[in-house]
Amino acid sequence: MTMAASFHFDEGVLLCADRLITHGRPSSPDSFGSYQEKIWEMTCRGFSLAITGAGTTAALKAIADKTMQTLQQEQGPDEEFCQLPAGMIEAALKEAVDEVHEGFDPQTDSADVLLAVNQYVSGITVTRNTGRIISRVGTSDIVGIGENSLIGFLVNNLYRARMNQTQITAFAALLVHEAKTYCPQYCGGQTDIKILKRGFRGVLTVPAATVGVFEIFFHEHAKDHLNNLLHDAIQFVDRSCK
Repeated sequence: MTMAASFHFDEGVLLCADRLITHGRPSSPDSFGSYQEKIWEMTCRGFSLAITGAGTTAALKAIADKTMQTLQQEQGPDEEFCQLPAGMIEAALKEAVDEVHEGFDPQTDSADVLLAVNQYVSGITVTRNTGRIISRVGTSDIVGIGENSLIGFLVNNLYRARMNQTQITAFAALLVHEAKTYCPQYCGGQTDIKILKRGFRGVLTVPAATVGVFEIFFHEHAKDHLNNLLHDAIQFVDRSCK
């Protein structure tokens, strides 16, 4: 399990994920964890992409590798501004997902992925699978343990699609930090954040040091801000009831 998410912002799309890999069932006494980056990226002449997700690492990587291979083959080596054919992104992901479902045990090796593709001519799209169902993503989506009430509360109250790059980076760092804090059996390790921007060729990586500073701030100050919120609420109620 893991947490992975995609968010549109004013200049593009951000993907984020933790690094925890659980070997065995999380509730099993003999399970153990290790850490590995779970956002894969590729840059071609006509497009760049990043793909992440939740599920078993073997299934995630198999889907990512197959999808990237299919899309890379679709663009010839001399096509500077290749436009992928309509429906090609969904078809490539569908083919990869079907192949993995046929080769893996769906009871133990399932995976749901988020695929962000920046076509330099036509813009950025995000596509996902839910099992074998492929669909386009709206302004935001979350897979894995992030699909819980705490993360939903933070997204509903803090996220805005018109955030700038700094704001969306801070928001993503907060989201994964809280998931790692309150669901440590499912989320952990370093937080990875990747950005695809309109007008930029390639995939930007937010430095680990930047994410670490955000996380230190959240750890040290979140309680103070929540206590201040409670204090302000009490004062407001006292004034309103007089």
